[in-house]
Amino acid sequence: MRRRAFVAGIGSFLAQPWAASAVSPVRRYRVGFLDTAPRERNVNFAAFQQVLLEHGYTEGQDLTFEYRSASGRNASFAELASELVSLQVDVIVTRGTPVSLDARAATETVPLVMAAAGDPLAIARSPDRPAQNMTGFGASARGVERKRVEILKEMLPNISRIAAITNLSNPSRQAEWWRWKQPRDP
Repeated sequence: MRRRAFVAGIGSFLAQPWAASAVSPVRRYRVGFLDTAPRERNVNFAAFQQVLLEHGYTEGQDLTFEYRSASGRNASFAELASELVSLQVDVIVTRGTPVSLDARAATETVPLVMAAAGDPLAIARSPDRPAQNMTGFGASARGVERKRVEILKEMLPNISRIAAITNLSNPSRQAEWWRWKQPRDP
């Protein structure tokens, strides 16, 4: 539920700058949405649309969504991000670290909004000088996996093995796994 509320908040955030132009002639804004899930199954996108509707923006009238989904094929994000840039969208909303990385690589001028990226530092060009056209938030805190294991060990002190399934092709998971394997500071 919190993720849907955040995506709804992004819609509210994006609607703010456009509200000032409501007195001028109607302009149709093009919003690129790049996600792992197909549009019809994406509850976050539905929440995003609802917030924009509440701010007076209706798809087909003053708003056009250019929704692209990789349908689980991370390799196609780069192509899809480039396609959105070539369509001259006004903003690209991304969800996930691999998606955001490919969107960042596709443009330095189109504003990018990361919704639920696993690790924003993995997406920033450097922590001191992030990409200038990006904003958003991280969906997980550093060290959370280690803390989860510690809590599990406290709950089940006799446990001897723990298995984890993760997607190590996702840069945010690689970084977390590496931190988790390292010995703790004394």
